Amino acid sequence: MRLNVALVAVFLALTVTAGVAGAQVFPPEAKSEQGDDIRALYMIVFVVAAVVFVAVEAAIIYIVLRYRRRGDALPKQTHGNQLVEVIWTATPAAIVIALFVVTFMVLDDIESSPPEDERVETVDVLGRQWTWAFRYSERLDVTVAEAVAEGAVSSVLTVSDAGAFQGLAPFSTVIRLDVEHMRVTAIDGGAITVDRAVDGTVAEQHDAGTPIDLIFDGTETAVEPGRLDSLVSVDPATGEEVIRPTPIVTVPTDITVRFNLASQDVIHSFYTPQFLYKLDVVPGRVQSMWINVTEAGLYEGQCAEFCGRDHARMIFTVRALEPDEYEAWRLERLAAALGAAPPPVTEEEAAAPGMAAEAAGEGP
Repeated sequence: MRLNVALVAVFLALTVTAGVAGAQVFPPEAKSEQGDDIRALYMIVFVVAAVVFVAVEAAIIYIVLRYRRRGDALPKQTHGNQLVEVIWTATPAAIVIALFVVTFMVLDDIESSPPEDERVETVDVLGRQWTWAFRYSERLDVTVAEAVAEGAVSSVLTVSDAGAFQGLAPFSTVIRLDVEHMRVTAIDGGAITVDRAVDGTVAEQHDAGTPIDLIFDGTETAVEPGRLDSLVSVDPATGEEVIRPTPIVTVPTDITVRFNLASQDVIHSFYTPQFLYKLDVVPGRVQSMWINVTEAGLYEGQCAEFCGRDHARMIFTVRALEPDEYEAWRLERLAAALGAAPPPVTEEEAAAPGMAAEAAGEGP
């Protein structure tokens, strides 16, 4: 009687909490191709674990009821069973090996770069305490004519077509070779002087023929009620309270996006729950992740690695647009960035104390 009452109580408790338990046990609906693969892998592991759990619990209940004490007589003693020992050793080993193989295949698929002929949009992500910055690029019709030496503090490279740099301003133009950002400090015909490894990237060796990308800022912001963006600070100039808005990164749907992740200070983690995929942002290196968003909309993201006092407020929003809308937005941001570029810095201004630091955004 007591056993029946206990079983009914457990069943009712599971029924009442099924919705809450489901929300906690299962990941959200994926909004990316990589997320679909990860969710499918999760469900495979969950089903296997559930079957093992039910089988083990059923065996325990059966043994407890079947072999419960019925008197003082000693039961028949059994000393080992080779067949059973082989089964309970081989079965878990087979399950673990199968799950390892499936997991390896999924991770290899989502962490591998797409084919060379596939279109990829690149977004450079810079994490710093406690916000995010997003930069985009425009491929210039120019390549490196001479390789840039690895590790140099500043270097001179030559380009295949000097005309591609007309109108770009020293100390305000940032270019990218592969994943490395370089700030242009001087332009003299086809000889371009650059500062190496800016914005958290790492100096690398670049071969002749490497394409050059022009970098421009694509970070937008918005105040979103209800989110943890309500960090109120005081403007020292006016004494007024200011709410720090949420940074927005804009991406296209149905096109693979490569996020190049770099940190300016400590370890962060770039995470959007509905993509079911995150990657650490480590100072001193650039990590890349590929995401193909399947549905337009707004998706909340956050830093998933404790990084200091305002870690909980280090949030961002992913805005996914249809490809045509995204291209129009990108060209608009590019035009605005080029139009807002300051005039070239003269040699006298460049030699002034603190000029390079202010141009790099490090000044007061």
